Amino acid sequence: MKTLLLAIAFFPLIALADPTDLTPARWLPEGTYGATGASLTVNAHSAQLDLPCAIGRIPNRPSIDDRGLFSVEGFYTSRLQMRPRAEYPATFSGRLSGQSVWIHVAVHARGFIQNYNYGPLDFGRQGNFMRCL
Repeated sequence: MKTLLLAIAFFPLIALADPTDLTPARWLPEGTYGATGASLTVNAHSAQLDLPCAIGRIPNRPSIDDRGLFSVEGFYTSRLQMRPRAEYPATFSGRLSGQSVWIHVAVHARGFIQNYNYGPLDFGRQGNFMRCL
C-alpha cells in the first residue's frame, strides 16, 4: 500500500520529465589529439591541453552536443619563469569534427580576457613543439 501511494504521489513528476534529460551525455573521445604547437589528452574524467609555454587543466571530461560542440571550465597556467606560477580560471570551448578538435581558450587573468585558438588537433597524434624554459 505504501509503495502504491508513493507511485501515485510521484507519477505527475515522472510524466512531466523531459525525455531529452534522460539521454546519456556524449563525451569527447578518450585519447590524444595533437598538432604542431599543441596536444590535448582526454581521459575518462578530465583533460589536459599542453602548449609550448602553458598548460590547460580541465578537471571534467568535456561533454559534446549533437553538433560536436563543447564548453567546459578549467585552469590555465603559464610555464614561463614567473614565481609563483599563477593558475588562472579559463573557459575551454570547441568543436569535434570527425577525428579532429578545434579549441578556443579564454583565460580570465588580471581583469581581462586573453583568447587563444588551437586546431585542428588530430586524434592519435602527439603534439609537436618545444617547451618554454
